[in-house]
Amino acid sequence: DRSPAMLAELERKFGGRPGFRSVGGDTEKLPLETGAIDCCFANMVLHHVESPEKMIRELFRILRPGGRAVLTDFESHRFDFFLTEYFDRWPGFRPAEVATLFRTAGFRSVEEGPLGEFCQAESSAGERGIVPIFFIRAIR
Repeated sequence: DRSPAMLAELERKFGGRPGFRSVGGDTEKLPLETGAIDCCFANMVLHHVESPEKMIRELFRILRPGGRAVLTDFESHRFDFFLTEYFDRWPGFRPAEVATLFRTAGFRSVEEGPLGEFCQAESSAGERGIVPIFFIRAIR
């Protein structure tokens, strides 16, 4: 993450676990060596990045062969306030399109589906948005 507040929250929640470390960085140029990671998890970040393709290629790059990536994000929606009030860059995604990005990046096994959870948000004008969340599981 590049947010000091989010990094502090990660440390608070997971800092005492063996092997855990949080590192600040940019999703399109992660500060990790190629093939250094066994597993990575990108939770609700894809809709905030400038280039989803670059981020997914970075996940592929940092994983060792046989390493696993898990991504969650929300499906396509038409709630404009997500873009204006929550600073989202993308109005969600079609899971099959994101799965294709993983395959194009080189992942050999890609599974996508509904997570069974929902993103719920309210605009400053009181509009309520409820959007399904999907997952991608992929093996390098």
